[in-house]
Amino acid sequence: MALVFSLRARTRASPPLVTTELYVIKETDMKLIKVLTWVMWSLVFTLTALPGLAADYPAPQEGSWVVRDFRLHTGGSRTCWLRILFRDLSPSV
Repeated sequence: MALVFSLRARTRASPPLVTTELYVIKETDMKLIKVLTWVMWSLVFTLTALPGLAADYPAPQEGSWVVRDFRLHTGGSRTCWLRILFRDLSPSV
């Protein structure tokens, strides 16, 4: 009777057999879910970025500014003037 009990315990402890066909179907389903998730996020990011492309931005304006008697903070170098060229992206007020 002890021998029958031990065989029964072994058969119950073994994991259920999974056929390769079920494994392939499950793997294919997981790949499909992953691909569909990527497609969904791509559409979300694309659709949220499109309104920004259609915005009407003002044209940049170029300008220059001259600093007279420019000195570095170390105090070692001094110039008569320094010209700074800039591009303003904000709308004119």
